Amino acid sequence: MQVLCRIAVLATVPLSVFSYADDLNDDLLAAAQAGDLAKVQSLVGRGAVVDAHNDDYLTPLILASRHDHADVVAFLLARSADVNFKSRGGVTALMSAARSGGLPVMEALLSHGADVDVRNANGSTALMRAVERGSADLTNALLQHGADVNLKDNLGRTALMRAATSGHAQIEEMLLSRGANVDEKSNAGWTALMLAATGGYSDALKPLLAKGANVNIANNMGWTAEKSAAMKGYDNIVRQLRQAAAAGVAHK
Repeated sequence: MQVLCRIAVLATVPLSVFSYADDLNDDLLAAAQAGDLAKVQSLVGRGAVVDAHNDDYLTPLILASRHDHADVVAFLLARSADVNFKSRGGVTALMSAARSGGLPVMEALLSHGADVDVRNANGSTALMRAVERGSADLTNALLQHGADVNLKDNLGRTALMRAATSGHAQIEEMLLSRGANVDEKSNAGWTALMLAATGGYSDALKPLLAKGANVNIANNMGWTAEKSAAMKGYDNIVRQLRQAAAAGVAHK
């Protein structure tokens, strides 16, 4: 009987150890998300795993990057956190920083070897996220680290197309200066020019036209940039496209 009792006691020890470790890791994830550096440091010192993750495979580094906690990010990187760890959706800390973090966080991640061109489950890159967000600083940082401007997501959209869709003319210029293909088509046949025209973004048309965007390209439905703008009632965009074509700025 005594032997059985001892075996039962010993069998519970590993479970309690695992439970304690799980609690530490859960607390670390929460502290990283909240930006509580002191608590993060304490938990790691007590044995919390730096690359612990939740059910969505979000790590402390990804969460801290998402919420722009630069001091926590720096601490985790100094403790050798996996900078390229992917969440269940394929999101890395760099992608999280591009979507909602700041420049110091992004630079810290890049300086620690973050893969600048890695893609998530939707095919999006950190550059695409920064562009869509409209952050010139983050876009520039990624370009300085060699981000590929012509990569496509699962829908065939490039960073330039995303900039055009959101009307970010300054970012369009940055991408074009780095070799973005002005007439690249998405899977549905849309070009950046069509997307800017459809959105009614007059300023976003200018760098595209100046680069020689072809106004006569049609998408898979047979719509050109002019037709798309006309269907939306953007008469000013229609005039802008016609004037550019007449002036020879765009291809005939």
